[in-house]
Amino acid sequence: MALATAAPITAMTGNLPIVVGQGNGVGAPAAYIVATVVLTVFSVGYVAMARHITAAGAFCGYVSHGLGRVAGLASGLLAVLAYVVTEAAVLGFFAFSLRGLARSQLGVELGWGWYALSGAVVIGVAGWFDLQLTARVLGAALVLETGVLGAVSLAVLFSGGGPDGIVAEAVNPLNALKGVGSSGISAAGLGLALAVRRWRPGLYARMGRIVLEDTVER
Repeated sequence: MALATAAPITAMTGNLPIVVGQGNGVGAPAAYIVATVVLTVFSVGYVAMARHITAAGAFCGYVSHGLGRVAGLASGLLAVLAYVVTEAAVLGFFAFSLRGLARSQLGVELGWGWYALSGAVVIGVAGWFDLQLTARVLGAALVLETGVLGAVSLAVLFSGGGPDGIVAEAVNPLNALKGVGSSGISAAGLGLALAVRRWRPGLYARMGRIVLEDTVER
């Protein structure tokens, strides 16, 4: 289950352009630094609570313990709704990307819905018949994706960055609180929210974060 949510390239090609274009702009790297701090603080609190709360209801159990059963059930339903929306968004992005690839490389023209449907079918079949095989495939994909992103990052770093070089403003924490355009703080909030949701600093840190997040949410 933890491997199923690990998608570093999806995060970088799907979330990061929104963080840069509609969120924090040049401060996007700073947003990920802030996300690292936020999730580190969260993990400390979660580990402390986990010693005393052993309910299997994930966030529902924790919220119920602190705020009551009604609030706990509401948080559980909200988490389910969030995952349903996330799955729809991921399938839509998958379909859009695969459609563009098939059209440019193979000359195949199909509606995005067919690609989304094929993705949903593959996920369902793989999950129904052989979870162990699926875990191996996802594990291999995770290592390869991490390697690709690492290679690209190092290439950009050692080539001197983009047209403006490597700018210090990108890692200034204050820029994580600034948004692009006229949206201001709302754009900054969007960037920070996506950065927290798709925090991917490295393989071992990523695996720790995903296992932590999935343990809580599920």
